[in-house]
Amino acid sequence: MKGQKKTVWLLLGALAVLAAVYAGLRLTRDPLADGVWFDFSRGETVESIQLENPYGQFRFYQEEGVWMVDSGGVYRTNERKMALLCQSLEDFQVLRVLDGEAPGYGLEASPIRVRFTTSAGHEYALAVGNQTMSASDCYVKDLTDGRVFITDGASAAQLTGSLAAYRYKEIFTIDKTDITAIRYSVNGALQVALELGEDGGWYITQPYNRAPARTIEMNELLTQLRGWTVAGYVDTQAASPGELGLDGSSPTLQVTDGKGNTQTLIFGISGETTTCVQTGRENEVVLLYSTDIDLSTLGAEQLLFIAPLKTSIDQVQSIQVSVSTGDYIFTVEPGTGLVSCNGRYVDQSAFSGIFFKYIGLIADGADPGHAVPPQEAVAYFRTTLLDGSVTEMTAYGRDQGTCYMKLDGETVYYLETGRITELVSRIQEALAP
Repeated sequence: MKGQKKTVWLLLGALAVLAAVYAGLRLTRDPLADGVWFDFSRGETVESIQLENPYGQFRFYQEEGVWMVDSGGVYRTNERKMALLCQSLEDFQVLRVLDGEAPGYGLEASPIRVRFTTSAGHEYALAVGNQTMSASDCYVKDLTDGRVFITDGASAAQLTGSLAAYRYKEIFTIDKTDITAIRYSVNGALQVALELGEDGGWYITQPYNRAPARTIEMNELLTQLRGWTVAGYVDTQAASPGELGLDGSSPTLQVTDGKGNTQTLIFGISGETTTCVQTGRENEVVLLYSTDIDLSTLGAEQLLFIAPLKTSIDQVQSIQVSVSTGDYIFTVEPGTGLVSCNGRYVDQSAFSGIFFKYIGLIADGADPGHAVPPQEAVAYFRTTLLDGSVTEMTAYGRDQGTCYMKLDGETVYYLETGRITELVSRIQEALAP
């Protein structure tokens, strides 16, 4: 029994020794055994990069967790491109280690040199030379210890980008799928401010006090913004902001996402096919296709949607239209759906046309802060629904072409008089003998 216990303890001791040896080997392993050049520890990542290639010199660094590139100016980087660049350095492939350097390797006057530091404080440097005879691999020299090896073309390819390749490709740095506020200004003057309500609808907060915005137009606007793509970049060192039309009179679009991040776009001059747009810093100017930009709907009156009489025809018990030519009260008989006006039956298709004009009495603008002089009403409208609820609107003269809309005791909005005229004409046609 004692012999068996001794044997067990010996086996356990041997296993412990083997485990320690294995751990030591892992800690002192040669990364070449894994086919990579650098020995990154667990969790170690690339922290900064200095790169020189035929396109220029680039310094990559992180600013609040975002990779930036400094090359004749500081720019936000293409996140996908930077991820590939960092991954290629962390897993830089080694196909074969060579005995030394030869003139045909092209390493002495290498056009591609990279130096980078890691989160662990390590610094590495490489020079990439000519392609090998296979034309798919490259000669590389480790500038820290002078060793030479061959890497695959994919590892070296990420070091050959231009500034355009490394720059951010999106227009928006905010979350364009979660836009919650928009402000549009021209010549420094705010034209319209919009906010997304908790009910999912958009509201005009300037110049109106939280007036509903048109749903279709807002959806089209958001779809347009999300579809904007970079058509090219502008060399801001070759032209001043004024020459690019990016001065105080430029139209600006300020967009905010659900997390409160805000970005301002400034629209400059337009060429035959593209328009200059500043997306962030003064030197971050890109080109957008001009045909993709349509801000004509970003006006308070174009987006305003006040439709107090809008309802569904199958919910209506009666509607009343009172104008100078008389009172017209249309009643819908429950069950049958038959419609009568002042006791006279009306063709249902004719009533549908009248109803369409009736609910089309929508605001064409707003005039907050005005004073309406005492006067008789131009028209009165009343809707009674099947559930007994009532909506009323009174129209008062504003000028030759418009009428104020009195809603809930206030006369902020106005509509074109022609809308009322068309409704009355439709009623008179339906009631004509």
